[in-house]
Amino acid sequence: LAFLSPPARHFLNSSFANMPRFREFEREPHLDMHADDARARGIRDGDTVRVYNERGSYTLRARINGKPRRGVVVAPSVWWKKYSPDGRNANNVTSQRTTDLGGGATFYDCRVEVERVERVAA
Repeated sequence: LAFLSPPARHFLNSSFANMPRFREFEREPHLDMHADDARARGIRDGDTVRVYNERGSYTLRARINGKPRRGVVVAPSVWWKKYSPDGRNANNVTSQRTTDLGGGATFYDCRVEVERVERVAA
């Protein structure tokens, strides 16, 4: 699955994620998934899931909806690790590599898999 982690609506990347009011607006870290991708993995809306690849993993809540297209998962970010269910976040699965042209982040080059897990104690 292609993994995207755009800024959450009430955070500016990780800025303001420490503010209780903004965390209340965001509610909790979540992963938007297409229904077909979720069904193929036995994942239902509200399940706790682990997003993982060869770089690492992290845990958050699945939201099954029509926001991402099939084959894409979206995790509005970046939650501070101390506010994440397992103390990890999207940075655990993304590359630290930079692009060859301009030295920017490799935003569109992150592949992950998603699996249902038991709820992680906060």
